[in-house]
Amino acid sequence: MPFDAQRSTKRTASVVKNGEDVFDVTKGAPQVILGMCTSCKPETRMKVEQKISELADRGIRSLGIARKLEGDERGWVWLGILTFTDPPRHDTKDTIEKANALGIDVKMITGDQVAIAKETCFQLGMGTNIHGTELIPGEQNTDESVAYRFEEIIEELNGFAEVFPEHKYKIVETFRKIGYRCGMT
Repeated sequence: MPFDAQRSTKRTASVVKNGEDVFDVTKGAPQVILGMCTSCKPETRMKVEQKISELADRGIRSLGIARKLEGDERGWVWLGILTFTDPPRHDTKDTIEKANALGIDVKMITGDQVAIAKETCFQLGMGTNIHGTELIPGEQNTDESVAYRFEEIIEELNGFAEVFPEHKYKIVETFRKIGYRCGMT
């Protein structure tokens, strides 16, 4: 199963055959994988969530890994965290500084966790007023006062994290609606 950034999956999976042994493996957004591991003890779950948050605060991305053995009633079993870094390109900070000097306001819109987005913005000399999708009007947020103020809200923020493609479209469309010219990179 290839990776799919949609809300319900955010993971990839495979069937592994090793001689007579057959089992499923999956990796993906740690909170999604952890949620699939129903046999995971509460104290283990809490430790994993703390570690994921700690890593994100340092700008380190993580993936959850789990497996499911054929015929095992436990279902998905948590195996661990795979970590990696994805630092900004060497010239990104300079590009942002030049854009700002020309009067261009740069916003971050990313699928990464909020903590990772804030750390990346900090490294790039950008503002760190980053929010998740809870402020974006739509199916998850039906608060009419937020929808009414969304144009004002997006001007105040430095960006959004944990977004999906439809969120990016909504944000850019709103900027255009209120008179901005937008470019994405």
